[in-house]
Amino acid sequence: MYCRLCIFIACIFSFLPLSGQENEPPVVRIITPVENEKFSWGTLIPFDISVEDKEDGYTKYDEISPSKVILTVQYRSDSEKAVKDFNIDFNRTIETLSLMGSLDCFTCHKAKEKLIGPSFAEIAERYGNRTEPVELLAEKILMGAQGTWGDQIMPAHPNIAQEEVEQMVTWILNNASDANFNFFSGTSGAFKTRNEPLGETQGSYVLTAFYTDEGIKGNLESPKTGRQKILLRQK
Repeated sequence: MYCRLCIFIACIFSFLPLSGQENEPPVVRIITPVENEKFSWGTLIPFDISVEDKEDGYTKYDEISPSKVILTVQYRSDSEKAVKDFNIDFNRTIETLSLMGSLDCFTCHKAKEKLIGPSFAEIAERYGNRTEPVELLAEKILMGAQGTWGDQIMPAHPNIAQEEVEQMVTWILNNASDANFNFFSGTSGAFKTRNEPLGETQGSYVLTAFYTDEGIKGNLESPKTGRQKILLRQK
């Protein structure tokens, strides 16, 4: 029979992470469309994404917040360039959009379309050429604002770190107005391909779905990102 001290020690260690325990990365799948699927100009393309994560759960059981599942859509006029240039600075995009998905950003804002608040593209177009826009927008996010985009109130976010806010603002100003780049949160939806561009004979879309898990409790370094990339080709 165990002594009381032994039982007490065993209980303590049962709540501690096992030595060498590692977080397994999520498995992200783009169910539709499929690799090398053909697209036409100016048409809607539905998408469907699934995520399976040993620690966080499964999207099919509604165990993962849809806002944390992100799909980026990049248009390139040359298929080879789309593949070669895909990973340039993309880790920063994944990090920033994952951060925004973990907050309430996508409740009020979308990439290219107005939701409750202005689109990120509209914000980038208004503030991209102004001096000190990062500090100005960071203050609006942290302290809240009203009247900038009509009567809609921007709620305060005092619990977000200043560094994180500035990271998000900088990314928005640098990327959100790019006509060839779009992104969506959620496991399903649709995006529209661009109208036929003049003088281009070949085009492609690079789709990347990703999800950053919550890691192992008590280990701040353990979150991992799963992703899948596919290429769509022009008909």
